[in-house]
Order: sequence, then structure tokens, then C-alpha cells
Amino acid sequence: MNLREKKTIENLLQKHNTEPLKSLGQNFLLDESALLKICSSSLLSKNDTVIEVGPGVGTLTTYLAERVKKVIAVEKDTKMVSVLKETLQNYNNVEVVNEDALLFDVKEKRYKVVANLPYNVASQIIKKFLNLENFPEAMTVMVQKEVAERIISTPPQMNMLATYIQLFAKIEKVKVVKRGSFWPSPKIDSMVIKITPHKKRESSHFYEMFFRLIKKAYSHPRKQLSTNFSYVDNDNLKKLELGNIFSAMNKAKIDTKRRAESVSVEEWKLLTKNLLEND
Repeated sequence: MNLREKKTIENLLQKHNTEPLKSLGQNFLLDESALLKICSSSLLSKNDTVIEVGPGVGTLTTYLAERVKKVIAVEKDTKMVSVLKETLQNYNNVEVVNEDALLFDVKEKRYKVVANLPYNVASQIIKKFLNLENFPEAMTVMVQKEVAERIISTPPQMNMLATYIQLFAKIEKVKVVKRGSFWPSPKIDSMVIKITPHKKRESSHFYEMFFRLIKKAYSHPRKQLSTNFSYVDNDNLKKLELGNIFSAMNKAKIDTKRRAESVSVEEWKLLTKNLLEND
């Protein structure tokens, strides 16, 4: 069964009385070069356990199953699960889990995430895995090109999503995948990125302060940092004392007239540490 052929997929979906659901971002990858690139950039071995989110009909799943010890395929769509039971019946190292990936309880201690992520929840899924205590060794994921470009942004074009994800991990661009490589074809191109989490984690107090800072800094992205930090919190958090912030910014050599998009993750980390020292 060739799962890279549109006709094969159409027949499978018809047999199981279903169709691609736009609400779940079901666009099936047909391009073998992209599938092989995803696998090669993931540096897979026969000792690996891989969690795949949104396996669809199982095209990427079969490539993974041939290369690793175990694949845990997390699929929200119940009808697609019935398709997977047929397409993966010859693979005894694949476990299909019918669950929302955002609610999925990851019990593995060592694993990688490899997936063509559903477009509508891609950033949420990435953040979910990065926030786990048992975070993955690496993530190789395909997302919308515009989302990938936001994630890999650097100053002076930073954004809150990039700042958040780059705090936890190193990001690498792997491959642009054209919209014609999928069926149904999405309206925009995709990009494969590799996310390698930093092994060292900071304290819970550090993360709390860091996220309070960037939330306020990006509350009005076009305004200066001094203006944004002057606003009273709307989420019942204790107001950050301006004198402490400006003193910590001066120590970190961050001009209060700058905008959030010009500040690097390393600068935010330094500012956070300076503020915690003054607490």
C-alpha cells in the first residue's frame, strides 16, 4: 500500500467513511524527499522511542517505525484511528493512542518528537512538550512556514513566541516543503524545523519572572519597554516595581527606550536574573 499516492489515501478514507478535516489540519504529506529529510534530520536510531502527533493515515509513521524501536502515534480523530489500524497492521512497534495531544500524558523518560503537526495547534503542542519535566531529547516538526519563521526570528524582529521557545531550546531550519507536496494542498508552504531543548533548566521562580516580563513587554509591541512596564497588570499579579526594573535594565545594559522585538533571549535572561537578585 503506497501511502504517498493521493488515490490510495482517497480510497482508504472512503472505505472508513471519512475525509480530510480542515478543523484538525489534516493535510497528508506525499513527498518522499520530505519524509526522508524529516527522518534523517531527526538522527533516529534503533534504540529510540518516538512520539508522533497527528499521524493521519500513517505515512510518516511507517518511515519512523522502520527506523526506531517504538513509535507512539497520538491521533485525536477516532475515524483516522481506524484507518491507522489498517495501514499499520504490519508494524508491531507502533502504539496508536486515540487522544488529544494537548492532553496526552507523556510517560516516557527518553524520547523524541517527530511530526507533521496540525497547523491550528502547532505552537501549543511545541510549548507543551518543552514545558514537561520529562521534555524530549529533540523535536523535528513540520509547521506552517510563517509560524516557523516566527519561531526562528532574531532581533530586531523577535516576537513573544520566539522568545518563549528559544528560552527552552535551540532552533534550526531544516527544509521548506512546498504546498503541492500535500493532499489536500494547503494554501501556504510548510517548513521542517528541529528543536533541541537545553538540558539545563532554571528555577520555577526564574520562569515565573521571565514570563511576567515578556508578557508585559509584548503587551503593546510597538511601544517602548519603559511604557509597557509602566502599565498595571490586568491579571492580578503584583505590579512590578518600576525602579527595580529600570535599575535591572541598566545593569543589563538594556535601554528602556527599546522595543521588545529588539531584545534577545539572553538579554531577557540577564534582566530576569538581575531582578531576582534584587528581590
